[in-house]
Amino acid sequence: MHLFDAPALGLRESSFTEPGDDLVCCESPVGTLGVTTCFDVRFPGLYAALRQMGADVMLVPSAFTVPTGRLHWEVLLRARAIETQSYVVAPAQAGRHNEARETYGHACIIDPLGRVLAELDGDKEGFVLAEVSFKLIDDTRDAMPLQQQQRPEVYARALTPELVDYVNGGGDGEAFAGGRPRRVLPGDADAAGAGQEADDADDEDEEEEEDDDDDYYDGEDDEEDEPEDDNKGKGIFAWFG
Repeated sequence: MHLFDAPALGLRESSFTEPGDDLVCCESPVGTLGVTTCFDVRFPGLYAALRQMGADVMLVPSAFTVPTGRLHWEVLLRARAIETQSYVVAPAQAGRHNEARETYGHACIIDPLGRVLAELDGDKEGFVLAEVSFKLIDDTRDAMPLQQQQRPEVYARALTPELVDYVNGGGDGEAFAGGRPRRVLPGDADAAGAGQEADDADDEDEEEEEDDDDDYYDGEDDEEDEPEDDNKGKGIFAWFG
């Protein structure tokens, strides 16, 4: 689903691969499998969605580069297992493929508590086995019901139309710096695109801005208060990232 584009490393997977657009789960003798691949492991929102779809085991077949593998491979896989309280099974390409390409290997299996149950050393060829315990999955999720404790109504506030448009390849990027959303605070005339210098404001404007600041941080405005949502805190997070 997510393509490995890293211009600084001279890698652009999007030049020869089309991204997937569907979340995929399938049934198996070892439970419901959440299907992902390689670079997807850096996007926890995908795994949160697969968990909501019923995944018990996350599949992450990969071909990590050696530098990124040394830094991130295990910690990312363990994080996805802990966050989703699921098993993670991560086959991996390993060794030198040609003069320009070498992959990290270290295929492994991780349990819902984040423990590495089995792992292959380096670029060694072979396979590893581990038992999947449905009881451990259930006990882990019952002991700490993360899925029911998420706050999707809060997370959704970050999904402004401008951000969604920018992430989807639209917009001119004026509200972003270096590919990251800029932090825009009340009174930041330049960041907000107000079209005037801060020192143009007179005392009355400054007083109004201060009032606006107070409203912003207090969560108040001049509009009528929104009705309280009876479902607040009860939703299950389906997408974020």
